[in-house]
Amino acid sequence: MLRLGWLLVALAGCGQPTPTPAQVRVINLLKGSRSLDVAVRGEEHALRLRPGEASVFEALDAGPAEVALTDSVTGEALGRLRLDAPASQALSVVVAAPADGVQGYGVVHRFAAPRDGFIRARVLNAVRTEAGPLVVGDRSFSALGPGDDTGPEGIELPAGRPSGLSVFIDGARLSFRVPALPDRSELLLVLSRSASGQDITMLGVAPSAALGFFEPVPGVP
Repeated sequence: MLRLGWLLVALAGCGQPTPTPAQVRVINLLKGSRSLDVAVRGEEHALRLRPGEASVFEALDAGPAEVALTDSVTGEALGRLRLDAPASQALSVVVAAPADGVQGYGVVHRFAAPRDGFIRARVLNAVRTEAGPLVVGDRSFSALGPGDDTGPEGIELPAGRPSGLSVFIDGARLSFRVPALPDRSELLLVLSRSASGQDITMLGVAPSAALGFFEPVPGVP
């Protein structure tokens, strides 16, 4: 039986008497799996959203909404996720596939302002086991439980050049290379397992588009 879950990992602000639209996009984290057709509140949102891709942000009236996921090739209904679209906020819905079905994670697009010469990265753990500590150079950051993220403060990485990020999962240290990004960029990094459940990767998602999956690489500090 397909089991669905919904986890909102960043809280939106209080409701308003006259709600203003939310902005919603969907990120396909089903690496090595299938493309998705996505409908929100019964309306087409994205077609043939491939693994590692993000749809564009679209306006959506604030309030409860249902996201329907369909296999783009077979037409198989993969499940439905229920969410609460936050007024005046941008929400990324990350679709992952743990062993027991489809799981949705919601991340409100909120970042602390990066300093000059740095980017701000927010890390979400969609691995379904503890991930951490996170290590950047000689700095260490707290471990993340399943479904947790680092919050708006996130971690700072140097701008303009590739940088390394390591994480301990299941007792092993995995290192990833984050590509060079412009000064003061914002980046969502999502740790995930492949569809087989064997391999762990990291997906990078900028505000305008996904940057693709980053595979673990040896020798990254």
